[in-house]
Amino acid sequence: MPAVKSRNKTGSRTGASLLESILNAIRGCLVKRRAWIVGEMGRYPRPIPGCDQQFNHLLAERDGIAAELVRLDAISRVGATPRDPVELIDAFLGSSTCLDAKAKQAIRSRLKGT
Repeated sequence: MPAVKSRNKTGSRTGASLLESILNAIRGCLVKRRAWIVGEMGRYPRPIPGCDQQFNHLLAERDGIAAELVRLDAISRVGATPRDPVELIDAFLGSSTCLDAKAKQAIRSRLKGT
């Protein structure tokens, strides 16, 4: 993952390693959730009828996590854009449907330290 640099409210350079650490924390939460979903799907009783809502919900959630991981990778390449990576991470957290409230709170607390 390329180094991400930003400026905080005072204009000083934010540690690229801290932002990279935050991105890795988000990625870890999403990967952990995806692993849980895949495990649930693996334990799901067979045969699976096409109208099984619970299984279809797991499929949709797994696909949502994949999409959020793609968005997260785009943030890690923010060096090519003029936007502040802290803003991008905050916007990501605001729109994420896959991270729970506790994970979002913990990550926002770390962002305030940048």
